[in-house]
Formats: sequence, structure tokens, C-alpha cells
Amino acid sequence: MTVPAGSLEAPVGSTGDRERFTVRSWMAAFAQLAGLCAFAVAGPLFSVLEAGTTFFVVHGITGWSLVGFAAAWLVVPPAILTVLVGTVGAFSPGMARLALGVITGALAGVAVMGVLAGVDRMGPWVWAVGVVVTTCLWAFAYRRYPRLRSALTVTVVAPVVFAVGFLGAGPIRGLVAAEESGAIGAGRSTTPLVKVVLDEFALAVMLTPDGRLNDELFPNMARLAATSTWYPQTTSIAPVTHVAMPSLLTGRLPDARLAPSHLLWPDNLFSLLGGGGPVVAREFWTGMCPPSVCDTAPGGVAAGNAWRDSVIVAVNAGVPAPVARRMVPELGGAWADLGRAGEGGQPPGPGFDDLDEVRGLLPIEFAERVEAEARTSGSQSDEPGLVVESFLDEVSGVVANGGANRLFGYLHLKLPHSPFRFLPDGRTYPSEPESRWFETFMWVGADPAGEVVTRQRYVLQAQYADAVVGEVLDTLGDLGVLDEAMVVVTSDHGVSFLPGGNRRGRDAWGSPDPAGELAEAVPVPLFIKYPGQRTGEVDRREVRLVDVVPTIVDVLDVEVPPGWVVDGVSLLGAPVPHRPVWFGEEVLGEMPDPVLGAGRYWEVLGGRAMGGEPWAIGPYADLVGQQVGEVAGVLPEGGTVRLEGPGRYDDVDPGAQLLPVLVTAAVDGPASGTWVTVLLDGQVAGLGPVYVSASGETVVDIMVNPVDLSAGDNQLVFATVADGKVRDWLVPP
Repeated sequence: MTVPAGSLEAPVGSTGDRERFTVRSWMAAFAQLAGLCAFAVAGPLFSVLEAGTTFFVVHGITGWSLVGFAAAWLVVPPAILTVLVGTVGAFSPGMARLALGVITGALAGVAVMGVLAGVDRMGPWVWAVGVVVTTCLWAFAYRRYPRLRSALTVTVVAPVVFAVGFLGAGPIRGLVAAEESGAIGAGRSTTPLVKVVLDEFALAVMLTPDGRLNDELFPNMARLAATSTWYPQTTSIAPVTHVAMPSLLTGRLPDARLAPSHLLWPDNLFSLLGGGGPVVAREFWTGMCPPSVCDTAPGGVAAGNAWRDSVIVAVNAGVPAPVARRMVPELGGAWADLGRAGEGGQPPGPGFDDLDEVRGLLPIEFAERVEAEARTSGSQSDEPGLVVESFLDEVSGVVANGGANRLFGYLHLKLPHSPFRFLPDGRTYPSEPESRWFETFMWVGADPAGEVVTRQRYVLQAQYADAVVGEVLDTLGDLGVLDEAMVVVTSDHGVSFLPGGNRRGRDAWGSPDPAGELAEAVPVPLFIKYPGQRTGEVDRREVRLVDVVPTIVDVLDVEVPPGWVVDGVSLLGAPVPHRPVWFGEEVLGEMPDPVLGAGRYWEVLGGRAMGGEPWAIGPYADLVGQQVGEVAGVLPEGGTVRLEGPGRYDDVDPGAQLLPVLVTAAVDGPASGTWVTVLLDGQVAGLGPVYVSASGETVVDIMVNPVDLSAGDNQLVFATVADGKVRDWLVPP
């Protein structure tokens, strides 16, 4: 057999080892690497992004830029690897063939292991061994059998096939082909409109067991209810933000195939009202407002971060989660700014890389730093406090310039959405990206004891959302536009914490009470303060979130263009009975009862916590605040405790933005369900039960009241609690 000089087809030991690495060699290497990269790298990435088109919306990638994005992922990785092989080939074609065999083997291993079992269902060691074995076998066969190398070159067509399949998929095709939309309506009344959409706010968390608003924990919601119409029988439309939000802005039923972009949902409130007055919008994870109407970047993300974020998505898509976490941040529920990570994967805030930079900063110093980062990066911050501040500042400017009559203010906040890190006053605490009890972003743990403090943290964060609503009402009142404005406050969906279930009430497995999951995940708050309304009303008709847009159109008397269609009904009309309860792609048999969900909060956290003292939880809530005295030498030892982040409690500033109020520790001795207390200066500062985490560790989480932290060093003492008394001392290992 005659082999051309320098060809990668040269068998081991031939004179090809002494020849140059030719152009043909480069072309053959690229062809082989391009095919395998398509299977091992681009394929898994495209599969994730095809279902997660929000990624492209928040990064502003549509049309030809999306085509370029796909082309880059199909060309750049193999090009980089080809340069690497070619550089080696410049010195030794034989070493180049060896390198190419190993690289193609590794790519083949990743591709094969992903196809065989899927990275999500495979243990990291099984995956690693499979990749190594495949790499070795492939590398041997690659050098031994020229026909394999020839056959591999044919896979150069794979990138073309992957590109066509990806760009032609329904959700992606819409983003590629969609044209820019703009304002389509102008005629409307002079009524100002302010719409506040919270995220992952369950109606159940703000109710008493008899269905009343809990004005002790949520005084601003109660204040709003006193001058608005409350619709307590309101159901969400979809369990995830990027599917639910278009319905809240179009009045159309959800379509999980379409990205939350104005390009695919051109008939929306922004385009309808954008030609009739000033629009002040703050979106999160969506791009529903056309650039011709809103001059802010969708989702608050700089487009320049797209490549970095896509690399992180690709790693998470192509290797098992335990391996991926060692390399890049996990995705969780985010689609942007994935590379910023502090302790536990959760950055303390935009502009900060680790907790040391934040510890000790006053709130104003923290805010100024984050705001400066937002200006430098050219993107909006998604830090709720800063988003609200900038939104209200812009609204105030519009009113000051005489634009109040036709104002449309839209505020979508990531509150009280996880990760749970906010206190009711807006200060923060170090935390994991998600609760250690969560199995994944969507699935909660099976140990019922882990539910307790997770719910407590959610309640505290929901209280911060309540405070934000109060801030919006105060500003509108100070500006003199609240009385005559139409104000809408709602949420895209709720959240469930029933053990062993799904946080959004979907596909529940092994849950003791699936109906309870839906009772927390589906009903959401909806308050509408109609223009001139000064007394509160309760309207118990069944409402769907698709009814919000038709109601706004009705109240503002908007001139709707021909062909503008909605699936909801105006709440100014007569109630429409027996409508189906839509929730994502399913139709529920009946409306879930939010009072059932409310009962769970009161049962798990207790009446003292839900009655206004959220730090005093559980059956031993009366111990919180009591002096116990010296523990060491008095109580018997009941096990060991290993405090996480002990340095957080040194040199504490109780007035700082970041406070170490979440005490987390691994315990040995006490069984799951055993209640443990943290003592500060001999006083019971917080309580929490021992539980088994998602990783199988026996741990405890305890939220301590910030007022119990002392300036300077704080000594934490742990003890078990039983029969209403502090029982056994837990010592360091």
C-alpha cells in the first residue's frame, strides 16, 4: 500500500514518521475532530439549549447571531484541537498521530458514555472509567487500523447535520427567523399602570389556616389588600418562569416551545402600550420588551458573557454533575452570569468574588459597589434591592417630567425565589445556592426534617418581598399617583416543599400528599388596585393569570390592533365558571386549595413563627430567647458537631449587609428529627431539627435572630432539645 508523505493515514513505523505535517494532515485532523466534537460537545449543549431557549433571550442572541453561535460551537473547539495536534506534528508526525488518537478517543468516550446511559443517571466513577477505557481502546485502534481513520474522516458531515437539526428545531427556528417588533398600539386612557410580578411566591405562605391574609408577617400585602381587589382563587399558568411570564404579558396560554422573547410573542403589553407613553421596565430572565420600547438589556445580562456561560452549560450537559461541579458552577435555575461564584457557588452579589469582600460592609457600601459593577459591565443588576431602587428612581423621573398619566411601570423581581439568602429587611446571609436538603434544583429531599428550616428561610425571604411591595406603594403614594393608578401585584408561580416531591408540583414521586404540592405551587397572589379604588374588596371568582392582560386592556381602554387575540377574560366582566385550570402542559382536575398549603406552613413552623415571630419555630419555639446558663460541665455530652465556616462568627458587625445568621453544621450522634439549639451568650438564639442532606450527611441548619449576634467574636454552643428542655451538649469532634 502506498501512503502519501505526511498523511495521517501512515501506519506506525512507516517512513511517514519522518515526513512533514502537511496541509492534508491538517485537513484530515480537523475533519475527524469536527465530527467527534459535534457528538461529544455540541450535541449535548444544543440539546440543553433547545429546551432552554431562555439562554438566548437573556443574552440577546437571535437571528444571524444565533446562527453564528451554533457555527462557532461546531467549528471553534475542533479548530483549537487541530492547532494543538498540528503544533505537535510540526516536530513529530508520529507524536501527532498519537495525540490525535488520544484526543479522538477521549471525545468518543464522552460521546459513547453519554449515549449509553446519560450523564445524569451515571455515577462519576462509572463515567470516568468508561471514558478512560474507551479512550485507550480507541487510541490503540486508531493507530493500528488505517480504515478506522478513513471512516472517521467521513464524520465531518456531522457538524452540518447538527447545525441543521438545531437551527431547524421549533423553539430555535422561531428565534432565528423572527423579525424585530415594536410598538403596535397608542390609543389608551390616561391612567398610569404599575405591574409588579414576584417570582416563586406561593399564596399559601401569606395565609392563615382560615384563609385570611397574615398581616403579622405580611403587613404590606395586607395594606395593599385594604385599598384593592384581592382575588384569592387565582392560579398560575406554568411551573417555570420562562413559560409563565409570556402569559402574564400577552394573555395567551403558555407555550413551552417558544422562548420568552418579544420576537416570538410580539403582541404583548410592551408593544401595545409602548407607543402611548413612557415605559419603565425591569425584566428578569425574559426579553418581552422590544428594544424600540425599552432601552435596557433583557434579563440584565451583558451579551459578552454568552460564550463563557455557554461553556459552563456545555460542561454541565456533557459530564455527570459531581464531575461538572468540580470544573464549573452548576446551572441550578439560572441561564446567565454562570461564571460568577463565591462560597457554595453563590456569589454574595454582583461585583464580588468571595465573601471576604462583603463581610463587614454596611448596606449602603454594598449597594454602591454592586451598582458600580452594573455600570461597568454595561448590564442591569438582578440584585432585588438595586433593581427596585433603579426602577423607582426612573418612575420618579417620569412623574417629575409630567409623564405620569400614561406611565407603564413593569417590575419583575427574583423574589422570594431561591436561593434563600435574604432577611426581611433586605440584608443577606451566606448560603448554599440551594438548600442542602434539595436533591436537585426542582426536587426536594425525602427526609421530612429538612423541610422545617427550608420553609423558615422561604418565609423570611417572602417577608422581604412584602417589604419591596411596601416600598413601591410608598413611592407611588409620595409621587401622588397611587390613588388614580392601576396597580397589579402577582407572581408567576408558587413553590412546594413537601418532602420527596417536586418544588413546582409537577411529576411528584413518592409524595405523601400530591394535592398539597399543587396547593402550594399553583395558587398565587393577585391584587389589582383599580383607578380610584380606596376600599378593599375580595372577589372569590376563579381567576387564571391569563386574565390579567385582558383586564388591563379593559381598564385602560386600549385600542387593540386587529388580530390581537387573548385566551383570558377581563375581570371587569361577569365570572366565567368551570374553566379548566391550566398548569404548563397539563389541565388539572380542579383548583388546588391554597388553604391546604397554608396549613402546612403553620403545622411545620408553628403558630408562634407564623403568627409574627419567624425566628421561633417548631414545637420548642417557646425556648427561643430564654437564658439557659452555662452548658459545659452541666449537661451530658450527646454527640459531636462540626460547624461550617467557623470564621464567619469572628469579628462580627451586627450592622453589616452580610450576617452569619444561617448556622450550618454536620452532627454525629443525634438522629434525624432530633431538635438542636444554638446558644449565644447562654441564650437560645435559634432551633432546627437534624436531617439527612441530599448528599447523605447528617446535618443541621439553624437560623438565629440577628439581634442575638454580638459585635466582635461570637461563641456558638450546640445542644439537643427534648421535652421542652435543653438536654445534651454537642461538642466539637
